[in-house]
Amino acid sequence: RDIVFDPFAGIFSTPYMALRLDRRAIGCELKDSYYIQGVENCKMALKEPIMDITTELSDIGLDEEHLIKAGAITY
Repeated sequence: RDIVFDPFAGIFSTPYMALRLDRRAIGCELKDSYYIQGVENCKMALKEPIMDITTELSDIGLDEEHLIKAGAITY
């Protein structure tokens, strides 16, 4: 599984989506209130079902081949 690193995580929107897409995530945040909210967001992400990004994007006309060529997904 990929690891997503967000050095300025804020409320952890990027780590949240990484977890939803079954990737590991590392987020850094200095402001306590953002960190606390970010941890709660990540806890919510772990309770939600994993998103299948290829299905989500194929609904709007993108297929796996296009995503690989664009570098959006790797294996």
